[in-house]
Amino acid sequence: MKSLRTVSLLVLALLAAFFGGCKGGSSAAPHSRQEETTAAATEAATEAATEVTAAAEPDAPVTEGRTELFAFTDSAKNTYTAIYRLPALNYQTEDALAINREIEALYDDAFKTAAKEQSEQKPLSVGGIDFESNINGSVISLVIKSEDAVHTLSYSVFNYDRSEGRRLDNSGLLAFLQLDEDATYDRLTAALEEDYFGKFKYESFPDDYYYRLDQSAGASAIRESKLFLNENGELYALCTEYASVGKGTFQVLIRVPDAA
Repeated sequence: MKSLRTVSLLVLALLAAFFGGCKGGSSAAPHSRQEETTAAATEAATEAATEVTAAAEPDAPVTEGRTELFAFTDSAKNTYTAIYRLPALNYQTEDALAINREIEALYDDAFKTAAKEQSEQKPLSVGGIDFESNINGSVISLVIKSEDAVHTLSYSVFNYDRSEGRRLDNSGLLAFLQLDEDATYDRLTAALEEDYFGKFKYESFPDDYYYRLDQSAGASAIRESKLFLNENGELYALCTEYASVGKGTFQVLIRVPDAA
């Protein structure tokens, strides 16, 4: 009986060791498979992210948006031809779509007025609308130009960072360029004043001359200018100048001098 009991205990011990080993093995195998599954999932996620990033960058960052040709001959045999072209950012980000909507809204009245003038065979109020898109690194600068019947030019400017998918204001653009805001605005002020003095020269300055100059190149006016990059990556500003005589205003593009 003692011998049988000993054998029984030995068998039980062996069985316990066997099942204990199986239990340990079963925990190791799933752990190994889990690591493989995690690694595969990580790799797949990385590939998917890469594909999404690649898909988000279009072949043409800027496309031609709303475009119309207005051409007609009036009763006096005068011929009018004008093309209105607007840009569209070719991205689906919230900021890009918002910029596209803003451009459409900004020039919608011009399109409607031209269509009405064409149908009534009246001279076009706006002789044309066109744009340029300047790409410098990740920054896209859109500059839209319109010309009225007396050849006065008007502009609108938009900056977009395609790598971050966001619109850039003056501060954002200067941060991208790693330029100090105050120093940049000081250089712009000097350049704008020089442009203003060059246009309005008098032997005896009108009483409101310096008032108009301050309206054009004062601190608040400078901060309200619209900065952008041209095709060569040079910094420009869209500014408004107030005529020294009368109450007229007009827009000018001023090159911001490089830092010394």
